[in-house]
Amino acid sequence: MGAMLERMRSGDWVTRERVRLVAIGLLIAYAAGLAYLAATANGLNDAGGRPLGTDFANVYAAGTLVLDGQPQAPFDPALQYAREQAIFGAATPFYGWHYPPFFLLVAAALALMPYKLALLAWQGATLALYLAALQAIVIGTLPPPERGRVGEGVAGGRHGAYGESAAPLPTPPPEVGGGSS
Repeated sequence: MGAMLERMRSGDWVTRERVRLVAIGLLIAYAAGLAYLAATANGLNDAGGRPLGTDFANVYAAGTLVLDGQPQAPFDPALQYAREQAIFGAATPFYGWHYPPFFLLVAAALALMPYKLALLAWQGATLALYLAALQAIVIGTLPPPERGRVGEGVAGGRHGAYGESAAPLPTPPPEVGGGSS
């Protein structure tokens, strides 16, 4: 058991090919899920009667209230819920408005678009921000190429992840607080 844990900790089993296979598998699973969602959707709702993009439904509903000249309405649960039901149907669960007032500017801008287009814009923007954050994390924590993991290059030489000659990646900043007390 100890040898297995040590191998897992070392990360030697994380190869470029395994990462690639997992990524492809996830893309296929996500594509299948989206295809199922699209095939079973009924207007703006999924097969279960929930709005497509349930965590976005409240943002869009609040934005429509702002566009109707009622920027205070999203903070009144009864008014917010009534708008959610007006857009997505009487059986829609209550999602509520849990964002600060300045976020109503984003909600109103998105509500200028038809719902499905606004949902696509929201998903695309949040995905781009997520990927940018992930890239910043990964670039800051990858081991230098000479260690021989994900960034291992040609014939054990000093080459980067994409085969270019590379200097070591920057090291992460030191921990704040200085260790154990």
